[in-house]
Amino acid sequence: FNSYVTVSTADGAPQRQDGRLAASTAPGLGIEPKFDVLGDPVFEIS
Repeated sequence: FNSYVTVSTADGAPQRQDGRLAASTAPGLGIEPKFDVLGDPVFEIS
């Protein structure tokens, strides 16, 4: 679904190919958030 947006907020997200999404082989969710694109947090708990 990340290919339907115009602003990329993370690197490494799964890409659609032949109507399917493949799971990443990277650790965790397999993405690297682009914090400069996301901006400041809306809410923080300390």
